[in-house]
Amino acid sequence: MRANPLGVTRAILSFSLTAVCVLSIAQIPANAQTIGLNFVGTNQSQSGFRPPDNMGTVGHNHVVEMINGRFAVYNKSNGSQVSSISLDQFWVNAGVNPAGSFSFDPRVQYDPFANRFYATSVDNARGPNNILFAVSDSDDPTGSWSGFSVDADSDNAQWADFPQMGFSRDQIVISNNMFGLSGNPFQINLLVIPKADILTAAPTLTNATLLESQYANTGFSFSLQSTIDLDNSNRRLRLFSRESGAAGSLSTIEIGGTVGSPVVNNIADVSGLTNFSAPPMADQPDGALQLESGGDRTRSALTLINGKIYGIHGAEDPVSGNAALQWYRLDADTLAIEAQGMIADADLDLIYASISANENGDIVVGFTGTSENQFASAYAVVGSTDDQGNVTFGNLMLLRQGVSTYESPVSGRNRWGDYSATVLDPSDPTKFWTFQQFVSANNQWSVNITEIQIIPEPTSIPFVALLVAGLLARHRRRKW
Repeated sequence: MRANPLGVTRAILSFSLTAVCVLSIAQIPANAQTIGLNFVGTNQSQSGFRPPDNMGTVGHNHVVEMINGRFAVYNKSNGSQVSSISLDQFWVNAGVNPAGSFSFDPRVQYDPFANRFYATSVDNARGPNNILFAVSDSDDPTGSWSGFSVDADSDNAQWADFPQMGFSRDQIVISNNMFGLSGNPFQINLLVIPKADILTAAPTLTNATLLESQYANTGFSFSLQSTIDLDNSNRRLRLFSRESGAAGSLSTIEIGGTVGSPVVNNIADVSGLTNFSAPPMADQPDGALQLESGGDRTRSALTLINGKIYGIHGAEDPVSGNAALQWYRLDADTLAIEAQGMIADADLDLIYASISANENGDIVVGFTGTSENQFASAYAVVGSTDDQGNVTFGNLMLLRQGVSTYESPVSGRNRWGDYSATVLDPSDPTKFWTFQQFVSANNQWSVNITEIQIIPEPTSIPFVALLVAGLLARHRRRKW
């Protein structure tokens, strides 16, 4: 089934009444969505890297794009570029000199409770290296940032790769895959930062803790993704890992102890996730080399909002055999899986997804769609949650169509991703932003930045008559 073009997918009913009338409404349409700003950010020539490790976020006034080789800021109201510098220059401006040839694997997030941006990456690939962290000094990302460099491994037995970041009310955590140097084994490290220390006039990491050699402790195989706590709750910060090759396996840990003396505890497997195989490679037109699909590990942060945790990873659609996306919703306290499903298409391979949600259970998933009939393009899909907690996703939305094939293999790998970003707008809970890739020219990627607005459904109360002139409306919060 081919994707629909972007635009409004459902109409919204409205009424204007000047007299007593009787209405019989058999069906009220579900949430619609519209595309707001939809513009192209950085391209491969500007970045100089492949893959871009596509990442971004939004504050109250700015859109921030942070990818391999580039840090750019855009006006949130019109998409115009406000500033653009190299990723290395970003770190230098923040007071950090990246070791080795370059910094890479960036992540950036906005904390709406602290009104600050957080950024991380690592440096000196395949050698003794550092975890880089920075916090903006205000809610203006074009202003000053305070940056820090933390030795990723005290005995230089491993080097840090693929940092992943999240935050809670009290802490920020950066997890790292630690690959062995000189034959040393794989490990996992966690940098835990007290938020209170970095939100002062003189930010410091003096009380930050590097929890080293956590692989044996947790038993996780790869890539611990943290939650972003948009409830600002007193819950312990949790991280999740999709066990690659272990069908149906989702594991979690909790950062326990105190803010200044954290420990890893409450290691658990989340039961009930449906078993699916890892996704296959992704097709392109004209017999071009297949794109890497990213496997089934979790590649983007999980969203915690309204007591629910939303996550997503790659899977194989058992019907079409295409690369697809498995999403799930957990109860944040019990970790019970409340809802889950697969987003798939009969023609398209869907890869490198990210997910976010709002308090009403509206869900936005952004990803790349590609097939033998479709150049790699930027897509999204919107889900709605009913009063019983059931989730229904609409049609795939084409945000930016690819124009050619992409063949840029390194050591035989035609890498795309390695991840993407989808975030809730801190100024408007009906708006989301997604940062997705598409092929903008032959063998060239670009980042597409899209604003998606959810139009809440009209109240679905049964009623016999509407009295008084005008429109009777009621904004209902879901309870599920």
